[in-house]
Amino acid sequence: MQKDSNSEQPQAKFDIALVKELSKSYPSFKDGRIDYSNAEIAPIVTCFIMHDNKIFLAKRGNKVRTYKGKWCTVAGYYDRPLAAEKIALMELMEEASIAKEQINKMIKGAPFSYTDKDYGIRWVVHPFLFLVNSRKITLDWEHEKMLWIAPDKLSQYDTVPMLDMSLKSVLKNLKHI
Repeated sequence: MQKDSNSEQPQAKFDIALVKELSKSYPSFKDGRIDYSNAEIAPIVTCFIMHDNKIFLAKRGNKVRTYKGKWCTVAGYYDRPLAAEKIALMELMEEASIAKEQINKMIKGAPFSYTDKDYGIRWVVHPFLFLVNSRKITLDWEHEKMLWIAPDKLSQYDTVPMLDMSLKSVLKNLKHI
């Protein structure tokens, strides 16, 4: 159900090193965040939320720039030279109103990159899984619907590209704790 993309294995810098490098090439907003609007490479965080063995999905609305109407999880640009974990926590608060107190555990997956030829961009994905103590979520303007599903049902949804790869990465690490 996912759009075909050219998947790539990690071969470049990830985390803060990549963000610092890109900040030299791309413009910044007034608040200091990197502006990836016309970028060829954009690092992002993808944040799965899990409660009672169900993962949270949200349907992207019509006001977003990319992947309108696709199912996803909390995600956002890695647009500041901070640890990826900090960016992920900020995205959880911004998009789902999840505070640190709701998080029982954070699990990091292996970063990877892929090129979406339709958008002409190479996404550098930093996946995370957050185990939370409640299903209380308040959506922001980016999403129009939400639901909780069993992880093995993800393939039944029309998702943003490579969401399944991000999920496999974090679930693999969940099994090791």
